[in-house]
Order: sequence, then C-alpha cells, then structure tokens
Amino acid sequence: MGPPERKHRAKWPIHWKLTRWCVFGLLALALGFGEYSYCNESGIPHRQMATQNPDVAEAAKQELIHKLSERFPEEEINAIFSDSRLEVDKSVIPPKKYRPAVSYYKRIITPVSVRDGKSYVERYTSLLSGAQQRYGIPREVIAGILRIETNFGRNVGRRRVINSLYSLYVLVPKRKDFALRELGAFISICRKNSWDPYGILGSPMGAFGFPQFLPSSYLLYAIDGDGDGTIDLFSSADAIYSTASYLHEFGWGKSRKSQFQAIYAYNHERKYVKTVLTYADRLRTTKK
Repeated sequence: MGPPERKHRAKWPIHWKLTRWCVFGLLALALGFGEYSYCNESGIPHRQMATQNPDVAEAAKQELIHKLSERFPEEEINAIFSDSRLEVDKSVIPPKKYRPAVSYYKRIITPVSVRDGKSYVERYTSLLSGAQQRYGIPREVIAGILRIETNFGRNVGRRRVINSLYSLYVLVPKRKDFALRELGAFISICRKNSWDPYGILGSPMGAFGFPQFLPSSYLLYAIDGDGDGTIDLFSSADAIYSTASYLHEFGWGKSRKSQFQAIYAYNHERKYVKTVLTYADRLRTTKK
C-alpha cells in the first residue's frame, strides 16, 4: 500500500506566511517560551555570555551576593560564594524543546519495578501506615512518588544544589527570581541544620532528598517523621511523612479529582500523575 492520499489545501501567500511567523514569534517571546535563548543587547545568548565572559558571571554573582546579604550576614554570604567549590554548571539549563520522560514512566510500571515497590512497602510498613493514618494518603501513593522521584532514594542527583541554583541565577535571566528564592530557602535550611551548603546533592533545579523537594517546599511542608529533632529528606522516615504532608496540604481527598490535583501540584505533568496512580493501583492488586 502506498502512502495515504493527502487532501489539497490552498497555499498561503508568502507575505502572509512571514507575517504569521513573526506574530507567533512575538507571542512566544511574550509568553516566555524563548527564555533559554534570551539575548542581551549584543544579540549573544546570555548563557553563552556568562560562561565565556568572566565579567558577566562575576557581575551576576555580586548582584546575587548583594541581594542575599539583605537577608543573611554579609560575611557569611561572601564566605559561601567565595568557596572554591562554587561553579557555573551549564548542564542545569533545560533543552529548548521539552520532552516528557515517557520511556522512564513506562519503566516505572513494569513487573520488576512493581515487585520492588511491594518490597519497599513491606519494609517500611510501619512508617507508611503511620503517615497514612496521620495525613490520609495511601501508602501505595507515597511509595509511587518516591519510586518515580529517586527510585526509593537510590538516585538523589549528582549536582550540588547550591551550584545548580547559582547557575540558574547566572545563566537564565527569567529564572533569577526563582533561583534567588530557592537559594535563600536553601541557605536557611543549611544554617538551621548546620549543613555544609556544598554537601547536599540534588537535581538541576535544586530539588533534593528522596522526595526531591525544592528548598522552599522543604520549609513549608517537610516533616520530622522520626522525631529526632531534624528534618532530613535523605532519611526514609522524614521522606515518607513529608511526601504525605505535601499531598495533604494540596487537598488530597476521597475523589479521584482531588487526588489528581494534589499529585499534579507535586509535579505539573499529567503523565506523572497518571503514572503515580497506576503504580499505586498495581501495588494494591499485584501479588508478590
């Protein structure tokens, strides 16, 4: 069989096409779709300028130090950002075209992955049941999120959180407010827990721990699940209770709609939500 027959369509005049694409381009810029190719007055992308011209990166760094020094002691901020471990990491910049991790989500619901999840639920039954009783979140859903985020804590990220957020501030102008907010939250967390800011590893966006919380989410929703006086998202107890706390705060209820919305607040991707719910259902119904 040959290719399907195409219906003929009237061709647009060339000047109409050019006008259409110019309008689309302006709309894309207005809506922020071109944020990762942002150019300065010279027409060179900002991220390229920042990585190739030390003066650009240094100016952004000093601006950041000044803003953070309004919240924290200046000498403390200077010490953090003069550390030899500070670096600009270009790999934190997302690709221009976003592609959902469809193949990864498919691997989550394979029989092997589900069996691993059932073993996890069995191993941490007491903690998961305690979190479910306190927040009303099924233990299988908590397990589903931790499976997707870090494979139950096995893959927590390889980048220093402070470098990821610093790099976003320096390289992506439209992410400056986000990076500044998360850096402030992260420094607060490190100060409170007496952590080395360079000792915490996480994602390119600065999320960390088994449930991959952003620093601001840690301050708002993280829970001391084991009662040791410290909230450590690299511990199973705190990760489990914090995940349940987050979903509870975002309106988890008995209806599927409320459950969908709560998980969607955790990760704004519909495929992510469906995968969590499917995985949870498989954990309930699959025999070990």
